[in-house]
Amino acid sequence: MRRQGREEGAKANVSLLIRPSAWDKVKDDFQFAWAASAKEACLSNLDELQVLFKYFSDTGMPVEKAAEKADGTRYFCPDGGEYHYDPEKSVVSCSLHGTPESPRQPDRIREDTASSRLISGIDEIAVSLAFEAEGIRTRVRVRFKDTYRAFGL
Repeated sequence: MRRQGREEGAKANVSLLIRPSAWDKVKDDFQFAWAASAKEACLSNLDELQVLFKYFSDTGMPVEKAAEKADGTRYFCPDGGEYHYDPEKSVVSCSLHGTPESPRQPDRIREDTASSRLISGIDEIAVSLAFEAEGIRTRVRVRFKDTYRAFGL
């Protein structure tokens, strides 16, 4: 038996339930925070890519392929930006997020990204914290809309 977003018998000291009507109110803030995280993830790739671009850009092989071949790592901007190398300045930049010295961040994530589809597909988020002898037990439950399909499947 279930009670409004809680499992029967589940004990929590703190619970938070965000339903669809409330989700619409916080969605823009969530998108902004997600965009900030995506920017940080993207910019963290640039140091390693700078080395790869410097040493592999003249091989004719796309740098992303060279990185995969070198160590199996696949570098990409989470928001769909493209990485470019400026050989004169010896700097790698992202078309969307810029460089660590001159970063840019969109107000929200692009609509055509997997991240945007994920966020738009959320119907409800439930979070509970329970203080126990061993520590804090945290549960997060995300329920998706019936129409949501992961990875466009």
